[in-house]
Amino acid sequence: MKKKCSKIAVIIIIVLAFGIFEACMLVNAAHQKQHAKLVASVEELESELIVLESAINTGNQSLYDDNYQKFSASTSELANYSETQHLAELAKTYSNALAEQKESISTNLALQEAYQTLQARRKELPPKITPENAKDCLQKLQAMYADYNKIISNEQLPLDDNLRENLQKITAEISDIAQKSADCVDVCYKSSYNALQIRLSAVASLGVPEVPEIKVDSTELKAEIKKLKE
Repeated sequence: MKKKCSKIAVIIIIVLAFGIFEACMLVNAAHQKQHAKLVASVEELESELIVLESAINTGNQSLYDDNYQKFSASTSELANYSETQHLAELAKTYSNALAEQKESISTNLALQEAYQTLQARRKELPPKITPENAKDCLQKLQAMYADYNKIISNEQLPLDDNLRENLQKITAEISDIAQKSADCVDVCYKSSYNALQIRLSAVASLGVPEVPEIKVDSTELKAEIKKLKE
């Protein structure tokens, strides 16, 4: 009878041991699943941060607006995990800084987009200026800055009045100098070119109009993301 009871006791102990082992496995699996979800959320926030900064650098307003919303949603999601509370706080601080500088960011994005258009047009110019292509090159240069001036003059563009006026003045002057230089090719005396050169130097002396600075630092945020991914 004692042997039978001992066997039953052993069986019960083994069954209990398996039960405890399975419970531990389930807890571990649940923990791994939660950790994987957490890491995925952190990586998603990182990806959105990269796209946000890229949109600012390239002047892509629609990309910026779209990812700002995604970034805000990811920040709220991370606030649900105790492990990412600090990251959520840093992301919220970064998001608030962007919101506070919305006007400056819009101005920079608009100027970047306009500048990208100008740079794309510059590819139309020949790599080397020769007496044969000088007139055509100057005419293309005139058209480029005339079009750039039209973009800057668009009232829908979120620019400060003084900044817009300065840019209009500079681009209009460059466009006019380019046109007059083209008209002078093969027909004007050297003195005419000297006068145009003086005008061009005067434009250069005006310097680049001051653009509102974007003061947002993501260094601490990126460091926290890196730490959580390790």
